[in-house]
Amino acid sequence: MAEQHLDQLTLINEIETLLIYYSFEVKENNYHDLIDRWMNSYPLQWIRLALLEALYLGRYKSLSIEQILAVWTKKGNYTLRFNHDFESLICRNLPQNLSQSTQISKSEARRQTPSSIHQFQPKLSASDFFLKLKAVSQSTLENESFRSRI
Repeated sequence: MAEQHLDQLTLINEIETLLIYYSFEVKENNYHDLIDRWMNSYPLQWIRLALLEALYLGRYKSLSIEQILAVWTKKGNYTLRFNHDFESLICRNLPQNLSQSTQISKSEARRQTPSSIHQFQPKLSASDFFLKLKAVSQSTLENESFRSRI
């Protein structure tokens, strides 16, 4: 019984890590609430498979996972389009305990987002190439100005 509970916790952590790592868009305040809600309606293994299916289809929204789960529930069985190679590619490089270390709600994520981005200003005035390019462009402008007066 304890081993089954441990397997269930491992699955929940993997699902939450996948949601965070691949930046799934969620309606809830955090990923844990979303997983709890899904667990009330669907088997835990189906949730993991639906998440991988959504990744395979390139759909990074929790709504997509819910739609996949609803279709599978209606059919009474799940249908996978991805293969084992895709699953191992997606899951093998996941960071350990990402879900525990980054419990970020939407409001916290917004607070951490910078309000503005500073414009990049290269320091070209000291470059020989810049000085040569500037001289060429100025002489070109002077020649065009001279031609327009003629």
